[in-house]
Amino acid sequence: MINALDAPASVELDLLAPPPITEFLLDESDIRLIMGPRGELKTSGSYLAWLIEGQVSPPESRPYRVIVIRDTWTNLERTTIETLREYQRRGLRVIFSEGDREAIVGGNLVHCFFLGMDHLKDLNKFQGFGAAGLWIEEPAPAALNDIGAGLPAEVLGIGWTSLRQPGVRHRAIISLNPPDEDHWTLQLGPKVAALKRIEGKAPLTFREFRIPKGTNPWISDEDRAQWRAALELVGRGDLVQRLSEGRPGFVVQGEEAPPEYSDPSHVAKSSLQPLERVEIIRLWDFGLTPVCVWSQVSPLGAWQILWAVIGEGMGIEELIEIHVLPWERRYLGERQAWRFRDIGGPEALYPDQSSSERSALLSMQELLTNVSYEPGPIEWPARINALKRALNRKIRGRDLVQIDPECTLVRRTLRGGAHYPKDSNGQVVRTVQALKRVSGLYHNVLDALCHGAAVLFPVITSTPPPPKPKEAPSDLAWMGR
Repeated sequence: MINALDAPASVELDLLAPPPITEFLLDESDIRLIMGPRGELKTSGSYLAWLIEGQVSPPESRPYRVIVIRDTWTNLERTTIETLREYQRRGLRVIFSEGDREAIVGGNLVHCFFLGMDHLKDLNKFQGFGAAGLWIEEPAPAALNDIGAGLPAEVLGIGWTSLRQPGVRHRAIISLNPPDEDHWTLQLGPKVAALKRIEGKAPLTFREFRIPKGTNPWISDEDRAQWRAALELVGRGDLVQRLSEGRPGFVVQGEEAPPEYSDPSHVAKSSLQPLERVEIIRLWDFGLTPVCVWSQVSPLGAWQILWAVIGEGMGIEELIEIHVLPWERRYLGERQAWRFRDIGGPEALYPDQSSSERSALLSMQELLTNVSYEPGPIEWPARINALKRALNRKIRGRDLVQIDPECTLVRRTLRGGAHYPKDSNGQVVRTVQALKRVSGLYHNVLDALCHGAAVLFPVITSTPPPPKPKEAPSDLAWMGR
């Protein structure tokens, strides 16, 4: 129970939390991540955590100063601040100031500074800011370029450098609905664990709390069922896992390209190691977001996707020097012991725009040994249909395509990163131009996979021969009677 100091008659507010939230409140980690479905008290629990920090702080150090951040000021005002107003209506003493951009909470326990990160340049607002706590609300977008833009990892790093208030402990809270499986918030735990292994003790402690559906006793099962149904009615069943069930998952905005892919079928059960004496097949895409995907066709015929790299804002030479060669030295050892096969778009054969004497293929031949390049087909249907067919094929009862579980770039591409958009009427626009426009860098990864599939597993279309012309009867025709 929180005692709202300086409130009239020392008002005590009934702010007791359900058990899953209580464990979060009592935890002593430097950084706490609280994640769960919408409406399950993540924001309320975070306010309670900061009020507790204010209570345990020495009186001379109060108020406990907290930077509260969300992706935009609009989202901050209509959600995070509105939750505080609800507590104010229930009796918690809250004094807003500076156009509601600051608030003294619980008498003099906590001083909240609300910051909307509408632009990355807003990170400069942290300069010279001496606070004790950092609270990041909803750093993950609810959908691809859809509901909210989310926040980059730099907000946590730069924000922590602003925690310099003396006399109190410094802490951070990240509260969010479950993000995409590859979001930076879900990498914090493994990274802290890695630091601990390397240095013996992690400089910062971290703990993740997953709040289950049903935690909030003020929300009925009927409400939850209706929220789920609403997402499914508008064709966003992909969001049910995250917003309704409270589990991380990839979001699909539109229709996957190709829709034949699924993690249970096409992700290997364990890590895939390069098979010795089996050629390494590199799949390429070019331009200023070049891609390299390493794969092999096993002796049993399975197409194994080992790893993939992508370079943003660089050319093929930089990709090879920064990403390709280091990966091959690490995982293949003596590169001369391996046979390589290279497949990609026909544009690799054409001169570079900046020089008539350069091409992507020439760069590859100079930086990589024994390059034997095979261009894929130009026509999009031939490429995408080959990949669709490969995803549908089975070898000895198993799916032909098997992807290393850690190869998140390829998995993310096939689970909706590369997708056809919907128009204003909700109809899927299945054109390659629309696919390129909305898929960003995932289209480049998809293109590399499609070229590989088209060369390795081409779709053979058989055209019946034209009918033979009838021969004119000859004088000997009677012999055939």
